[in-house]
Amino acid sequence: MDATTVYAISSGALVAFWTFITFGFTIFRLLYSYFAAYLSRYILHHQLPRLLRRHTSATRLDLLLLCTYVAGNVTAIFADGSTLEGVERRTGHLALINLIPIGLIGRPNVLVNSGRILYSMQARFHKWIGMMVLAHSTTHSAIALCRNQRSLPGLIAGAGLIGLCIFMTRIFRQLAFEAARSFHIAVAITVFTALFVHAFVARRPKIYLIVSISLWVISLVLRGARIVYRSIGARAYILGYEEDDDVIQIAVDFKRPWKFGPGQYVYLTIPGISSTAVLQSHPFALAWWDQLHRRAFFLAAPRKGFTRNLLLHRSGRISRIGNYNTATGLIGAPTTIESPYVDLKRIATPLRAMIEGPYGQFKDLGSYGTVLMIATGLGIVGHLSYIKYLLEAHRNRQIRTQRICLYWQMSKGEHRHWVSRWMSELMKSDARHVLRTHMFITNSTPPHSRNDAPGKHEALTVQWTHADFPALIQSEVNRKQGDIVITVCADCKTKSAVYKKVGRMACEGVQLEELDFEL
Repeated sequence: MDATTVYAISSGALVAFWTFITFGFTIFRLLYSYFAAYLSRYILHHQLPRLLRRHTSATRLDLLLLCTYVAGNVTAIFADGSTLEGVERRTGHLALINLIPIGLIGRPNVLVNSGRILYSMQARFHKWIGMMVLAHSTTHSAIALCRNQRSLPGLIAGAGLIGLCIFMTRIFRQLAFEAARSFHIAVAITVFTALFVHAFVARRPKIYLIVSISLWVISLVLRGARIVYRSIGARAYILGYEEDDDVIQIAVDFKRPWKFGPGQYVYLTIPGISSTAVLQSHPFALAWWDQLHRRAFFLAAPRKGFTRNLLLHRSGRISRIGNYNTATGLIGAPTTIESPYVDLKRIATPLRAMIEGPYGQFKDLGSYGTVLMIATGLGIVGHLSYIKYLLEAHRNRQIRTQRICLYWQMSKGEHRHWVSRWMSELMKSDARHVLRTHMFITNSTPPHSRNDAPGKHEALTVQWTHADFPALIQSEVNRKQGDIVITVCADCKTKSAVYKKVGRMACEGVQLEELDFEL
């Protein structure tokens, strides 16, 4: 073959290869866009019926993961035969194997947080694995009893697992959350001890238990170290709102450096509010922060136990902002706290605080041209930190976002004052009019004098009606700028309506993100 033939073959091969790659990539993009829209519409954003998902926002993806998990365990039981002796041995082993991750995901920690697992998904995994451990241990115990193989430690462990599942149901957690959680921890320790005694003579089960206990101890040590580090010099100030006991504000000053950011939450303990408070630790989402003065702000709804004691120990009050006759109540400066950087010692009593965290996953909302935020009640907390971050990044030209639209529905007009000071700061810093805020008040009558759009631009409106979120979503999608992402932090009814609407719009490039914050 002469040189010209080699050149012709080589050139033809290169052209053919380039054509194949180009058409192949085009076909791949078409298939990906089709299947991505299909997955988004029928799996990712399609919620399960209320009877199955209960009070969660579980989708078909969760059901698919659960079915895969169950199928894997069932296969492991019967893959090597179905004799009673073999099933008894394998169910016992599988119960111990499933205990290995359950200690890690029982509560947020450094190991789980680095894996970018959301709080809600972590809670689901913990529940699923716990039920699987119960199923394996029940089967193992039943077969052992049928074969007249009784073991007191094994029976104690089995009874403990049943008690764990019963007393951590929603009804018991609502009646006495603190008591149920303390009972859960105490019984879990008893179960591990009984299992270790029960499996002491067997080599493989003992290894599984040692691994499980070791990982649990490592997570406890890491948590303890973070608590000690964050809590040195930390002081909390409990502030109430004038004529409003539905929410309290907690301001915490830190001595240790902390890079505040959106999507973060911490576990907070304030020993001074009750005799048992040192044993009580509750998660709170970061609502606002002052990076310069190392101050973080949290909002909490008083219910029972820890949060009710917070309400009783408030030592300062936040007055309404400006003239209440205006529709927004967002004009002027606070009469009790002049700015976010005031010395709170002049207003409230400092209390020693213990902090665990921060945890949480950052969502890159700045890669979308339009960000649509939907909140109800205290769900506004989940969005505030992202609005603060997006506006600052937009001023520095670090993101693509050109429009931020917040729809916030609340039951009382007074609830606007929960975040009025921070909203005022956001509006003042929004020189390019990126942010639009729309409030919906459901159980209040409008004042006689109202101004729905304060300021120099129509950045905020107030309506005394229920929000039609599906219609609002459709309206925003029709006039979106670039890609659009919808973030939701709301009650179950609103989340269901949003999921259903977004599922129908999957082909229009709409992305849905549920913020890592539970009401």
